[in-house]
Amino acid sequence: METEGVQSFPFYKTAFVFVVLGIIWYFREKILYKSYKKYVAWLINKITENIKDGLKDEKTRLFKFLHDFKDQQKKNLTILEIGSGTAPNLSFYPANTKVVCLEPNQHFDSYATENVKKEENSISVDFVHGYAEALPFENETFDIVVCTLVLCSVKDMKKCLQEIKRVLRQGGKCVFLEHVAYDDKTSWAWTIQCVINPVNWLVFDGCETIRDTETYIMAAGFSDVNVKRFPHKPFPVWIRPCISGLATK
Repeated sequence: METEGVQSFPFYKTAFVFVVLGIIWYFREKILYKSYKKYVAWLINKITENIKDGLKDEKTRLFKFLHDFKDQQKKNLTILEIGSGTAPNLSFYPANTKVVCLEPNQHFDSYATENVKKEENSISVDFVHGYAEALPFENETFDIVVCTLVLCSVKDMKKCLQEIKRVLRQGGKCVFLEHVAYDDKTSWAWTIQCVINPVNWLVFDGCETIRDTETYIMAAGFSDVNVKRFPHKPFPVWIRPCISGLATK
């Protein structure tokens, strides 16, 4: 009996190992997906402060419009921020603004919550998980929709822009700031964008370096679009060309 027990022990131990490996294999996609999304949130949080500081002047100029628009409307604004990530734009919004931060990756929640606590302006913030291509809101809900460095990674930009128009009130504005493809498709910089694009897509959760975002915005059916194109020199060459502006419903 003792000999049988000694011989049987390795079998049960081996069987246990195979059961564990089988469970891991069965749930491998969910485990990898969750780990990847968690890594993306951690990475974006690490670089967000540098991006925020680097774009501070441009964002200050762009978001000054919100303060002017609030004065024109003579009411507090309701803003939807798409792909809010760590919520780095809150400090630019007018006081007493109602902000809804839409983000599909729940691993950003803790970072965004910490940023909300740091803000001293009296804004109200709600966090919602969802996708830009299917916004979970009624028609004409928001005065402003904000997109900063997010249209580069939405899966369907045309659908996203249609959804933005749908949830904007008549006369409402889409405020955007995005990195885009180079105009000159024969330049060495465009070639670098094309070469880097697959790596950038993988590392930054679908972020593409070669999107002609301005073309999509201009074709989305807004009543008026104002676009400023500029090179943001602190960015690497493959995401250096940027656009910012306003699109009116």
